[in-house]
Amino acid sequence: MEKTNRDINDKSMPDRWMAVYALEKFGAPALDYLHKALADDDKWVRYAAVDVLGNIRTRQSVPHVTKMLADI
Repeated sequence: MEKTNRDINDKSMPDRWMAVYALEKFGAPALDYLHKALADDDKWVRYAAVDVLGNIRTRQSVPHVTKMLADI
């Protein structure tokens, strides 16, 4: 999971959103990384984070997604 997290944080990596999708296979242990991705500058990283969180389906993420949507 650490390599995937480094990929998300590497602003020079053009396809960082793909690293977000890779976190889905980790499920709940990846929530902290996914919640941070909701505040990313790249809209595609944010989109991927919301999509993955929706697939994981945990109530823990509702406040994070709600806050992100309120900031739009």
